[in-house]
Amino acid sequence: MRILVVEDEPDLRKLLSGILQSGGYHVLAAANADEALRLAQNSPVNLVLTDIIMPGINGVELVARLRAAHSSVTVLYMSGYDRDGLTRRVDADAKFIPKPFTPQALLARVAELLGSTSESSAA
Repeated sequence: MRILVVEDEPDLRKLLSGILQSGGYHVLAAANADEALRLAQNSPVNLVLTDIIMPGINGVELVARLRAAHSSVTVLYMSGYDRDGLTRRVDADAKFIPKPFTPQALLARVAELLGSTSESSAA
């Protein structure tokens, strides 16, 4: 399974990528929405893990653009803001994981959304 990680903080982006790779996922990492759109255009992804609040194009707009081209992509939003504070930005049924989270919580949530266990998710 291929996951696109979109996070503007370089250290966190690297950490998230490492966690997901250790779970057996193939990871593409982008520093912003423009880079993410280019990566997704060249390599279809099964899941997008994106921060909501980013400079320039935010995570919600990124997802809208990705879904215009790849309607079936699964999305997991992450944010350090509490979900109640983000209700105007994301729809009520959006999948969300609040920062900070443990590596185990991230892997469990990703596996749940992809309908797999991380051990059987290698690309």
